[in-house]
This record gives sequence, structure tokens and C-alpha cells, in this order.
Amino acid sequence: VVRAQPGYVRHHLYHAIHGARSVAELDALTPLARQLDAVSGGDALARGIAWARGRSFRVRRPLAEQYRKLYASPGAFTAAQKAALLDAARRAGERDLLLGLLLLTGEAEARAAEMNALAEARRDPWWQARAAMILARSEAARGDLAAAEARLRAGLAACEGARQTYVCGLLSGQLGELLASMHRTAEARAVVMLALPSVRLHGRDFESAHEGVLGEVARLEGAFAPMRAWLEESALRSGVCARERWVSVSVAYARASSGDLAAARDRLTQLPDCGAPPSATELDLRIQLDRVGLLSL
Repeated sequence: VVRAQPGYVRHHLYHAIHGARSVAELDALTPLARQLDAVSGGDALARGIAWARGRSFRVRRPLAEQYRKLYASPGAFTAAQKAALLDAARRAGERDLLLGLLLLTGEAEARAAEMNALAEARRDPWWQARAAMILARSEAARGDLAAAEARLRAGLAACEGARQTYVCGLLSGQLGELLASMHRTAEARAVVMLALPSVRLHGRDFESAHEGVLGEVARLEGAFAPMRAWLEESALRSGVCARERWVSVSVAYARASSGDLAAARDRLTQLPDCGAPPSATELDLRIQLDRVGLLSL
């Protein structure tokens, strides 16, 4: 399993390290950490365990217990409880737990600079790649698309050099999305197609996202048939209701744009009910169809 899916195993090993409640539990993880380090090269996991072993478990154990609970049931924690847990890890100086908690609590983007500093201090290519993604999102959100692109490209090169295939899949997917949003469709397709074979082998969680990018690229290029194929494959693979609904709306919108309003209407009447309000795109399409008498609002 380690050699077949090293990235997937590594992803879960980090959570196990953060949730370890004693030196004995960390020691039990050490052989697996060494195996994974041997696959990718370097000693990041072994160093991470060694650092955690040197901490006071009188302080660390209660935080590790809460980490485990949050990982298992994130919805069971209120926003105030998540903030308190972050503050407790920060005050205790448990840097590795804090890094993991920033992702688990959804606070990574709001604290992008802190996450980057923690990742750099950890000197682990996996976490440096995750921090690069967070920083790039922040840069893109404030309109600095060139900086976001440069960061993702540099992060992807470093990630590939460190043989971190699983997290490289996250980076390539985000870079593809960014390039597509800039209507640089040929570049977006090249990035995603280059990564897709490796993603399928080592990071199947992200295969759906890459297919979604290819669907968006096809939509931007006016290629309806491949757009529909990529998007529907993405939705089926993800198994997420919201994504399935988004795909159906995208296909319906493309049908309407090509003049086939009846097909657009038929697609909208078959949308899955995900318990969320309609998107702006869906509302716009419904209004268009209502104006021509094909759909009643």
C-alpha cells in the first residue's frame, strides 16, 4: 500500500502524528514514516516525529485529543471552539498541531502568513506545497493573478522535485483552475493533462477536480460535447451533490448558449436537490427561460 499510494498514506499519517497522545503512539508510527521517507527521499516525516517526541505530553495530550475529535467530527465543533483550540495550540507552541488545525478548522486562508511561516519552519515539502496553495488563493482573491500563478508554478516544481505526487495533484488542479479563469485555456489544459495520469495513480481524490477543469476549458472554447463528458465524469466521480448540481447547471447553460433552450429547460428540471439555494448562474438561466415561456419561476 505504501508504494502503491504513498501520498494517500502520508496524508493520513500526518493526522495520526498530530493526534498521537503519547511517545509510545508516536513510536508505533515511526516504521511507516521511515518507509514513506524512503519512497519520496528526505527525512521530513522522521524529523516531524522526532520533534513531537521531544514535547511535553502533559501539555500536548489534551490538544491531541481535541485534534482527533475535530478530525473525526468537524461539524461537532462550533466556531468559538475551533478558535479556542487554535489559540491553545498556539500558546503551547505545538507548531505541528497548529499547522494541521489551520486546515481542519478552515482558517488557513484567513491566516495564510502564519501557515506559511509554520510550513517553512517545518521544512517539509508537503506542508510547503499546502502553504503555497493557500497563499496563492489569497493572492488571487485580491486580484494579483500573476503572483498567484508564479507561486503555484514554483510550488509545483518544488513539489515534483521532492516526489510528493499526491499534493502535487492539488497544486496542478489549482493552477489549472487559475489559468482557466484567465481564459488561458491551452495552458490550463496542458497543466491538467500532464498531471492527470499521475493523479489517477496517486491522488484519486483530485481526479474529479482535474476533470472539472478540463470541462471548464472545453466550455470556454465552445466545445459542448467534451465539456459535457468531462463535467459529467467529474460529477459522477466526486459523488458530491453540490458538484453534480453545478455540472447540470453548467451543461444547461451551455445548451441555452448554443440556442437549444428546450434542452436547457429539460436539464434544469432534473437537478438534484442538495438543500442549498440556487446559484447566480442557475437563477440567470431560469429567468431567461421564464421570459420565453419555457419555465415558470
